[in-house]
Amino acid sequence: MTTVPVEVWRRTSPLAAVYFLAGVFGRTTNLLQVGPVLGFIGLRYRENPELIVILPALALLAAVVAGLRYWFFRYRLEYDRILVRQGVVKRTALSLPFERVQGVKVKRSLIDRLFGLVTVSLDTAGSRETECRLPCVTVDVAEWLEAVVEGEELDDASAVQTESPLVENAGVSVLARRTLLKLGGRDIAQIGLSTAGPTVFGALVVGVMIVLAVEARRLADTVSSGETSVESSFGVAVTFIASSIVYIGMMVFLLPMNIVRAWLRFHDYALSAEGGTLRARSGLLTRRTVVVGLTKIQVLRLKQTLFLRGLRKAALELRPVTLDQTAATEVGWGEEVTVLGVPLVTESQAEELRAVTLGEEGPDLTLLPGDPRHRAVSAHYLWSFGFRSAVAVLVASAALHFVSELSPVLQALLGTDPGGLAFRAVPVLAVICGLGWLRWRNFGYFHDDDGMAIRRGTLGRKVDVFLFRKTQAVTVRQSFIQRWFGLATLRVQVASGDLSVPYIPMITARTLRNHMLWCAQTSRVRWH
Repeated sequence: MTTVPVEVWRRTSPLAAVYFLAGVFGRTTNLLQVGPVLGFIGLRYRENPELIVILPALALLAAVVAGLRYWFFRYRLEYDRILVRQGVVKRTALSLPFERVQGVKVKRSLIDRLFGLVTVSLDTAGSRETECRLPCVTVDVAEWLEAVVEGEELDDASAVQTESPLVENAGVSVLARRTLLKLGGRDIAQIGLSTAGPTVFGALVVGVMIVLAVEARRLADTVSSGETSVESSFGVAVTFIASSIVYIGMMVFLLPMNIVRAWLRFHDYALSAEGGTLRARSGLLTRRTVVVGLTKIQVLRLKQTLFLRGLRKAALELRPVTLDQTAATEVGWGEEVTVLGVPLVTESQAEELRAVTLGEEGPDLTLLPGDPRHRAVSAHYLWSFGFRSAVAVLVASAALHFVSELSPVLQALLGTDPGGLAFRAVPVLAVICGLGWLRWRNFGYFHDDDGMAIRRGTLGRKVDVFLFRKTQAVTVRQSFIQRWFGLATLRVQVASGDLSVPYIPMITARTLRNHMLWCAQTSRVRWH
């Protein structure tokens, strides 16, 4: 049993000075204030060796600033809010009511675990980043804040008693706590492979750039030395083989590194439902705990990459209110906005989480992208996509032809005939149109009386599920092609971002708009 006194101003642990020191270096690095100083010292060091004294002086100044920030940082826990005062020259005061808190994130690094400390972050609706962060506080404070977000009653008039979740019969009773999902070693390996898309694409781009640079240099040497076509073809083959070997070697190194990264991040991942909240715990060296209230969740987003599509699995995001949709993190990797991410779920687990999150609302909705109830959008979407793609390819071809006239190397790579360059653009346009056809096939929507599911994607697929009563605004738009065929684009604005369904019948778009607004206006349940 632990006791947390409230209504008392307190400081964090002295170890928080290290946290503030890291913040000082991060801030000055982002503002590019240290780079010019280091460059000046490097250029003038031989002439003036005494300039090296500037480096320890800067380090001492940063340590003093971090110490002052720690000393002036204080917080106070009250029954309905948390008060924070901080700043040395610029003093700031924060009063954050607990009813505004939609998520609590607890982070325990390896050093924190040695000293029994945690870093607590509180997020509110509409914030671009973490609203309140308490570095290096005791575990009791973190548990107390989690209990407040979970809606537990606070009885004692001078202190709040909570029980540690690390012991048996702790906190919420075993009957009230239900484990929904756990991940094993095989699941973590699949997570690492499924999130390797940016790594593979980045390595491919680097490889293509290297091949183009080598080929351009070789063509320039060919033009100057007059090599035969056989020698030129042999050089191309050697370049291709060498580039392939380098790319395979990069993949052999990068893919295991991505799996190790996933293992460090999602080791011992467990998702549980406790009262009116969802709690996710994971991490090997740094333990992370994310607590989000069910009523704060606005959109359920299921993501299925091409790799996960073959495994019939997906990743799931429970997205709360956020001011900037791009600020939300992907599958819980980031550090700024509390998005509870489930990195790997099966189809049955996704449907179970949907039922837990939505409760009795939207019983007919589905997160499964392969559900046959999804309605396809109109095929006239392909006309619009094809027209925009053709214009983009023609403009790019004209720009390449203009640039190629300025460089002999580009002339050797692209040719000088405009007709030949346009002919080479045909396969590119065919590939783009093929991707557009896949995008049209993946567009779909399905709704019942309470909510709606929107499916989209190209090679991978995404499904967004939301409730009508949480709608903020609805817009029906028509382009020239849509007006010609009696179609429209339905755009729905929820508190976590915008969702849209293009090229659906105009009468359907108007009916859905009116029904969404009616549900939002007549609902007696709070949307957050």
